[in-house]
Amino acid sequence: MDKAGITDGDYLLVRKQEYPELGTNAIALIGDEVTCKRLGKSPDGLYLLLPESTNPVHKPRILFENSSIIGVVEKVIKSKKEAI
Repeated sequence: MDKAGITDGDYLLVRKQEYPELGTNAIALIGDEVTCKRLGKSPDGLYLLLPESTNPVHKPRILFENSSIIGVVEKVIKSKKEAI
């Protein structure tokens, strides 16, 4: 999520919200994995989690039955190592 200003070690202030608006940075639970991605929608109506990353390993993910939205990112608190 480096394109969204979120880097490794940052803290996220998250507001619980099951149904966020499209385009917001959402925290999602997929199986037993938690991820932060921008919420989007495909042309055929599927909800997508879209990475905002320069790392090509991060790919869009489709929200299926085994996944849920936990909340939305309200604020990014930069790690101390980066703030120095």
